[in-house]
Amino acid sequence: SVQRWGQAVAAARTQEDLHAALGRLSHAAFWYGQSLQDMTLRPGDVRNALIGQGTVTATPLQIAMLAGLVATGGDVPRPRIALEDPVERIRVPLNRQTLSLVRQGMKRVVSSGTARKAGLPRDSAGKTGTGQRGQDQPYLAWYMGYYPASRPQIAFAVMVDRTPGHGGDVCGPVARELIKAYNELGPAR
Repeated sequence: SVQRWGQAVAAARTQEDLHAALGRLSHAAFWYGQSLQDMTLRPGDVRNALIGQGTVTATPLQIAMLAGLVATGGDVPRPRIALEDPVERIRVPLNRQTLSLVRQGMKRVVSSGTARKAGLPRDSAGKTGTGQRGQDQPYLAWYMGYYPASRPQIAFAVMVDRTPGHGGDVCGPVARELIKAYNELGPAR
């Protein structure tokens, strides 16, 4: 099901000329199948991909859309360039039991996990991440989430490149300020 979720997000392109700019979201099985047909997929490769390690590649937009899929139960708007463009929907059938577990985990990230010190609202959900480049190299920190968790209105992704800090420490506070601005400004019309 992770592959199906990722492929749905990867297929969510606004126009053909944005194809290269948006990139793709993949997990190990999909990536090996498309890129390295002669390589054998090992069980550890899939486990690594499930936690965002190894061969996972994605743009911030795709990560925000993935957060939106979790928040809405599988129904997100296709990205568009102009507000005047018609809104198209991407619908992905998600297993309700799996979705419930993912949502619970994302709430725990905020309440008692890797984003607990970020000061995020209690009614938010998210996932932190820290991309490693090698020994003594700066990280790629990220945080994806949605708010409010009880009745989602926004989904987002925050990425900070070349930082000594980790996802929850660096991007969690940025997400907190994003949610604060959303609450002050209200939803877009």
